[in-house]
Amino acid sequence: MIFEKNSNFWGEFMGTLNKNLHRYLKIKLKDVELKKEEVHFLHYICKKDIVEQNELTKHFHVDKSTTTRNIKLLINQGYVIREKDKNDHRKYLLSPTEDGKNLSNEIIKMFEKWHFELTKGLTDDEKEQFRTISKKIISNSNNFIKELS
Repeated sequence: MIFEKNSNFWGEFMGTLNKNLHRYLKIKLKDVELKKEEVHFLHYICKKDIVEQNELTKHFHVDKSTTTRNIKLLINQGYVIREKDKNDHRKYLLSPTEDGKNLSNEIIKMFEKWHFELTKGLTDDEKEQFRTISKKIISNSNNFIKELS
């Protein structure tokens, strides 16, 4: 992909990275029947150990039906357990199984490799500058979306 001066740089940049990440995960997870969204859900659940289901909806900015669909797939594949909250029977608590934790650890290694490959050849200063600029851009995009809502 060539970024021309007057092109939509950020759109092309983010689109290319997203597509390549998706392709990378598809290749690395070819023996595991998980989509990119399910990978992110599983990783989040494993990181927190116990998560209230609606927390995923809020964190990933998706609707409840998307969350439910992804969680059902993770449950059916044996990566997540869902139980009613003992203190509030309207809520569901999610926790990883041992298989879920093991897969999440493998996925973390995949993301570490992805990060390494993306930042290969960059100095620590360049990485930090990019991180700082990216945080500002993400903050701006979040604020812009909030203004539209």
